[in-house]
Amino acid sequence: MKVSLTTIGSATEDTFLVSNDIMVIDNHERDITCEKLIAFEYGAKLPTEYFESHVGGTAVNVAVGLARQGIETAVCSVIGNDNAGRNVLQVLEGEGVDTELINVNRKNKTDRSLIIIDNKTKERTIFVHKDAGKETEQDFLRINTDCIYLSSLKYNWQKTFNIVIKLAKKKNKRIFFTPGVLQVRAGMNKLKNFMKVVEVIFLNLDEAIEFSLAKIKNKEIDFQKDSKNIEKLAKIIASTGPKVVVITAGSAGAYIYHKGLKHFKPKPVQIQDITGAGDAFASGFLAKYLQGETIEKASRNAILNSSSVIAEVGTLVGLRQF
Repeated sequence: MKVSLTTIGSATEDTFLVSNDIMVIDNHERDITCEKLIAFEYGAKLPTEYFESHVGGTAVNVAVGLARQGIETAVCSVIGNDNAGRNVLQVLEGEGVDTELINVNRKNKTDRSLIIIDNKTKERTIFVHKDAGKETEQDFLRINTDCIYLSSLKYNWQKTFNIVIKLAKKKNKRIFFTPGVLQVRAGMNKLKNFMKVVEVIFLNLDEAIEFSLAKIKNKEIDFQKDSKNIEKLAKIIASTGPKVVVITAGSAGAYIYHKGLKHFKPKPVQIQDITGAGDAFASGFLAKYLQGETIEKASRNAILNSSSVIAEVGTLVGLRQF
């Protein structure tokens, strides 16, 4: 049976700047929450190794990733009436992604980000400018796909989550979720009604810890970052509703909890840019999962997709296609 999915989230124009002239400053003694700073020579004119703009944003990245692997997708997002917005539509339509649910904001510009990459370490710093993305009046009730992928939302996100809960309950939509900063900070106790309708949740390890902080503080888990405690952490998250809990851990790979914990190691790759790695993992996993494949096959496909993306600069360039 053909499966269809709508992504809800950001659509952006991402500009990537790769430089050899970034200086890293140790700031640990001043601020443990901001351990390193980057700097450039003040007033200098510096060369760059790479300076290009690409279409991105979580809703776009995941939709394109799924479309390339045979899942019928649509994007529900907001763009501006500008060249960046038109580029978003052109890329999505070229990938076969439905754009009917994309709202064009006539007053504001398409969201943008500047991604500065240290060419020596491949670490990145991202400047984000939300403009059209502040728009919250979207017609989510028009979503007619089997599944919904809900990603990071900033403005009036509680209202959107309540609508998605209704869609899940009244129209039997399958819900997949990657929380953003605000949802992670809110914690799973404040999202308990929403978590009950989530089928698969995607978090990185630090997000999983923060998301579950209330439980950890209550000493239900004495947390250290090893597989035994990651399984305890995943069980806590799964107890709120999700059938599958995905916890990514960077160079350590990913931990998938579904009737027990399984660890999947990453494929060795020469990293160029880690931006979009999580989105690529989510689309790679869901592509196989929605096609009825095993958790093992879905996880290995996710690892391959993510590894392919970080070997390139840009979030769409390395997405695998079948």
